[in-house]
This record gives sequence, structure tokens and C-alpha cells, in this order.
Amino acid sequence: MNFTDFTKRLSAMEGVTSRISLRDAVSTIVSDVSVEEVEQAVYLLTGCLGPVYSAPVFNLGDKLVLKSIAKTVDISEEQVALAYQKSGDLSKTYLNFAKDFSPQPISIGVVFEELLRIAELSGEDSQQSKIDALSDLLGRVDRVSGQYVIKMVLGRLRLGFSEKTVLDALALSSGNLSEKKKLLRSYELFPDIGKLVKSVRTKGFHKTIENPTPVLGTPILPMLAQRLGDTKEMIKKMGEVSIEPKFDGLRAQIHFDRQSMTVKVFTRNLKEISAMFPEVLEIFNLTDAKNGILDAEAIGVKEDEFADFQTTMKRRRKHGIGEMKNDIPLSFQVFDVMYLNGSSLVDSKYFERRSMLSTVFNKNKLFVVDEHLVTTEPGDILSIHRKYRDSSLEGVIVKKIDSLYVSGRLGWNWVKMKEEEGAQGKLSDTVDCVVMGFSYGKGKRADLGLGKILVGVVDGGKIKSITKVGTGLTDEMLTSLRSRLDEIKTTSMPENYECSDVLVPDVWVYPKIVLEVAADDITISPNHTSGYALRFPRLVRIREDKSFGEATTLGEIKKLFSLQKN
Repeated sequence: MNFTDFTKRLSAMEGVTSRISLRDAVSTIVSDVSVEEVEQAVYLLTGCLGPVYSAPVFNLGDKLVLKSIAKTVDISEEQVALAYQKSGDLSKTYLNFAKDFSPQPISIGVVFEELLRIAELSGEDSQQSKIDALSDLLGRVDRVSGQYVIKMVLGRLRLGFSEKTVLDALALSSGNLSEKKKLLRSYELFPDIGKLVKSVRTKGFHKTIENPTPVLGTPILPMLAQRLGDTKEMIKKMGEVSIEPKFDGLRAQIHFDRQSMTVKVFTRNLKEISAMFPEVLEIFNLTDAKNGILDAEAIGVKEDEFADFQTTMKRRRKHGIGEMKNDIPLSFQVFDVMYLNGSSLVDSKYFERRSMLSTVFNKNKLFVVDEHLVTTEPGDILSIHRKYRDSSLEGVIVKKIDSLYVSGRLGWNWVKMKEEEGAQGKLSDTVDCVVMGFSYGKGKRADLGLGKILVGVVDGGKIKSITKVGTGLTDEMLTSLRSRLDEIKTTSMPENYECSDVLVPDVWVYPKIVLEVAADDITISPNHTSGYALRFPRLVRIREDKSFGEATTLGEIKKLFSLQKN
């Protein structure tokens, strides 16, 4: 399949909302692309150049792509900019200016390698080199294909499906739809969708999913907690549980191997941040283990007390790492082990993993195995929750004692509790919302350039509004946020947004920033497209550790609404 035929398939999926139809369309692509190019094709389908934990990024903003378009179609940048202001979409702007022609067929693999080369250009004059290389590629493909090249480099190839759709499509194309859960488990432990598809095409479905196991150096999709504020309900659903502190830090999945003397640290969204935490190399002095994969929370420490989230996030930087290491020391609060001394533990029960974890480290202050209490009493959960809240922690995580390590929020295996049970005037949990747009504000807020912020929740491939929020952050944080929003603003509402006319903001932005929002409760709303609204919303923090794909879903909002009614 050449690149023109590939992008025709992508075009046919535009606007399709049926998950089954999308699955079927992806299934035919997975089947029809050659084995040699299927890995690259799948990466492009999902809008990236590799697995999320190692894919390079283009670092090509709207202005640079605009310059590339102007060079390709041989008109002034001013003309392109004017057309872009009207369309709000650079790929549509390109389509309006590009001329129809019949280029020589170009393979998916060749386009992929060229896109990879563009992404990896660096150093002096790299911006101009990227502009020139993108223009050259646009000149080698037809105009519709060029439109998709632009969407890919801008990270805006949104066809309404996720990696899970690709897995369903792969199970369908190989005739094993009934066993898609086993394929999903393989992906959870080795989240490289391109290599997984290629493995099924070359080795076969059953050999690919046979005995999946974690791989050192490749992050596992993390286990996440459900929301539940009733301690009696927790015991009813989970039985015997382990109660543990919920820290307000940065999720850190730590992979270490003594033979190669390497340590890698990944965030909850699988981004590698090893270089930002040089102290992790101390792990080899603090354990006798040969290798392992640990789940932990990295928390800044100031004057022997845990720092707040924003202070901890200052450690996540590219420059001045040594100085910041001294200014904000870290503690890794370790709470799980998924792999140890060459053996996978993901299918071991939680109490067995905790027992193994207790033997990993010598006593130290850098890698600390957090405390826990096993119980079947709701009162224990409440009293320990209060103790941790009084100690300025977020609350508790309650874990089913015999649960396996299962990625995501499947079942009642882990539950988090932040607010006091039965607390008045507070929702039982915060909501992670995607910033959709903002108003300029009035009075003092006009001076800051940021008034109310329109935010939404995720519903499949759509982002639907749920509230406008403007209180909670300091003036300094609001000024910083406005600067970041300016970098992602667009002249029209993005295609995957749903917003009623009465709530349209002054400025739309692309879905790049997630805000944590607290509220008193959730109400039914006739105006917000989610069908719900947050009552008395207030900003808690910017979630630097989350992408918009990890924001709260509409399904989770429905659960929270149901819980507060009960």
C-alpha cells in the first residue's frame, strides 16, 4: 500500500463516530499493509513515530509549519497566515492552496523515515532545516496526503480511536476477536503497538500473546485507582484490604538492572525522565537485587517534610538539574514491585508482592517502602485517612489484598479516598479537566490576560465541556498558564470539542493542558455538553504529569455523580 492509498483510508475515517466502523476500517489497513511496513503504518495511524515511551517529537509549531506551507505552494507567509486565521486549521489551509498533481508513488515506509528524520533534526539552524525538509516532503506527495503529513507533524491526527481500537482491529483481522483481552494484557506489559501488530503478522496471534511478561527498560501501563468515598462500600466490594498513604507527588516507575548498571524512570504516561533524577543511580548501593521494576511516588523533601506537588514538579526540568537536586531532594515512596531478579510478579497477588517488596531495600531515606495496614474494618480506613490528612498527605489508597497488578482502573482493586467520608461542601475527589479555551477577563484578571477557563472531560474521542473555572491559582501561576495557552491557541474550535454556543470562550486552545479542579458537587447541566457541571469549581494545580488522554472521563463523572447521591 503506498502512502496515497493509506491517506485515502484515513480520509474515509474522518467524521466516523461508530467504534465498530472505526475498528473495521483499521482492521482492513492492518491486513492490507505489507508486513515490512505495518509497524510504521500503525505508528502513523496513532499519530506518532514510535511507542509513547521513546517516540521522538517534531517540535514544529504552527509558525514553522506555516513557513513550510508558504515555501511549498510558493506564496507569501502573510497570505498563508491570513488564510489560517479564517480556517483555524493549517492542514485545511494547505489543502486550499496546494495544487492537484500526480506524484510518483511513495511508500509508507519512505514517508515514515522522512518524518523521523525531520523530528530528529537538531542543533544550529535545525528549525530552518525542518522547514525545508517538510516542504520537500510535501512536494513529493499529493495534496490530500500532504494534508495528513501536516496533521501528523502538528500532533493533530485525531481519527477518534485509541490504541485499544487498534488492538480490537488486530484481533478481528487475525480471527481472534474473542481473545482480545489476552492481546490487551500483552500490550499492557509491553506497550509498543507497532511491534505488537508486526509480531501478530509475523509470528501469529497465539505466539504473540503467549505468557506475556514485563521487559526491563520498557514501561508497563500503570495500575490506577478507582474513586469511592464510602468506607463500608470499600470493604463490601474489596474484602480484606491494605490501607496506604496517598502521596501528592509524581508517579515514578523505576527499572533497574545491575548487570548493565542502568536505571530508567518513567512517568504515569510512560515518558522517560531518568535524566531528571540522577540520585536514582544510588539504588545499586541500597539493594542487593539484580534487577527489578518498582512502582513509586517521587516527592520533594523540604526541611524534613514532604513538599507540595508544584514544588516537586520543579525537579522535572532539562537544565539546572544538579542545582535543583540540591535545592529539592527527593524521596521515592515505593509501594509495589512488578518484576524482581528476573521474575515477573504482575500475576502474583498483592500481599505476595508486598512481602517481596519488604526484602528489596536496606534501610535508607531515598527509597522508602511506604507503610501499610491490612484490615477488614471500615473504621480503620477512616481513622488512617484522617491521620494522613492531618499529616498534609492527600488521603489513602485502599488496595484489595489478593489483586493482581492490572493496568488501568479495571475492577475494584485500588480505590483512592481524598476527602472526609460524608464531608459537606466537597466533592469526594478532584477532577482532571482538559483546558478547551479561555476568556480575557475583566478588571485585575484582564491585566493578567486570563479570566474564566473553559474545561472539559473526555468521552471517547471527544472532549465535552463541564465547567468554567477561574479561582484557585496564584497570579504568578495564572500568568504562566496564560503564556502556555498562547502557544497552543487556535482561531477556531478544534474538531474533537463539543461546546454549546452560550459557553464559547474568547480564545480556543488545542487539548494540551490538564488542570486539577476541586468542586463542592456535580449537578446536571443543560448547557454543558457533558450533561454535567461542577458546582463552585476551583483550580488546584496544573497537572504537568498528565496528557489530555489521561484526563477524567465522562464515565468517571457519572460514577462520581452517582456516589454523591448515595
